[in-house]
Amino acid sequence: MLELHKSETSVWNTSELDGYLTALVSGPTMIPFEEWFAALWGGEEFLPKWENDQQVERFIGLVIQHMNEIAGKLIENPEEFSPIFMEDEHEDGHFTLSVEDWCFGYERGVVMGDGWPGLPEEEQELLAGILIHTYDDEADEEIDVEEAADMVCIGALTLHAYWLGHRTPGEPVRVGEKVGRNDPCPCGSGKKFKQCCLH
Repeated sequence: MLELHKSETSVWNTSELDGYLTALVSGPTMIPFEEWFAALWGGEEFLPKWENDQQVERFIGLVIQHMNEIAGKLIENPEEFSPIFMEDEHEDGHFTLSVEDWCFGYERGVVMGDGWPGLPEEEQELLAGILIHTYDDEADEEIDVEEAADMVCIGALTLHAYWLGHRTPGEPVRVGEKVGRNDPCPCGSGKKFKQCCLH
């Protein structure tokens, strides 16, 4: 469904979405659903024209399910955390990992809310090691792609662990795979889903 509704302003693919959600569950504060869902598309003015209610309900359910899976691995089984990276096809037909899209998504999540202020120097360097792949093409050429993927994964794990011990108290929103029209909206507004973020 992301492929059907993506645009120049939105998260572009599964890898970028995975990076975006990873940053959202890793930061110092919980970003309200309505904010991060709109930002996924580039802002409220770019929200998709859904074909029907069932389509948006299913999309939101799948996104939040994946978000919860990422959070669960980061907290309970960090050794199982594995970012979803794309593969680039070369002229000779072979494929190599690409971390760029994932890092773009991660950056999109980092700047949500008030950003990530006050990171210690070591964590700042780890964050910079992720974000460098969003603006420096030479960085991708100078480092082995497998090494880059490992560094991004280690950075994401370490940054999550840091904020886990320093974040503002608050429980993450967790819902099931499907959000019904009459269920409470996952944004926490207290309204029914059909009266809130569904429209």
